[in-house]
Amino acid sequence: MKILVMSDVHGNLEALRAVLDKESDADEVIFLGDFVDYGPSPNEVIDTLKNVTSKVLIGNHDYAAVYGVSCQCGLMFYELSVETRMNYTVKTLTEENKQYLKSLRAMESWAVGKYKLLATHAAPSDPLYKYLRACDKGSFEGEAETAGNVNPNSLVNLFSTDEKNEYDFVLVGHSHEQFFVNVDGLLFLNPGSVGQPRDYIPMASYAVIENGSVSLRRLDYDRVSTAEKIGRMPISEESKRKLKTVILTGGPDWDVREESS
Repeated sequence: MKILVMSDVHGNLEALRAVLDKESDADEVIFLGDFVDYGPSPNEVIDTLKNVTSKVLIGNHDYAAVYGVSCQCGLMFYELSVETRMNYTVKTLTEENKQYLKSLRAMESWAVGKYKLLATHAAPSDPLYKYLRACDKGSFEGEAETAGNVNPNSLVNLFSTDEKNEYDFVLVGHSHEQFFVNVDGLLFLNPGSVGQPRDYIPMASYAVIENGSVSLRRLDYDRVSTAEKIGRMPISEESKRKLKTVILTGGPDWDVREESS
């Protein structure tokens, strides 16, 4: 069985379609949330995913768009999120798609083939907002539970032995960081971001589980078309520039200190 795992499309239809076309032989598709915000095609992304899978989660940006609350994302992208959400996403989303997003949960457990999966947009202890980060060597950073980050050892300790044995994988998104790591016998998989990778590799990021193995994958797509669509969004020219930069280069070219100066 081949399982396609994706997260954080953020309104980038070109990236989503490229991944779905490339992995069209997948037996099951799983999406870990954040259909919208930042990108120019929120309805098209929702409609596309609705047609290929029912195994989907709501992300913090989706939640913010339909419930009118803060996305609680990092400072570097916070103002971009607010501007695109209030000036474009909320006004563009159809009522049907708003109700669809409201019907979703931020954490689910699914049996897919022979696998038992715990799927959450963010960390299992806080499914909408808390970040799991990866370090360069493919394991977690040993940070204390501050500033939204999670110490993986304390996370694993939230699971009883029976719960650890119950799940084959814990699928997480939210951080836009692609990783697959074994923490005390519990397998954590983050497919990265399809629509907004921020590690300066400007390709759609996703993962495939097949025949007992995990493959972390990257795929090129038509970034220019996405950038051109961003250029037509009703947001400030500076915000357009920043969003295009992330799409075309895979990361920001500004510092959060600039935002507060």
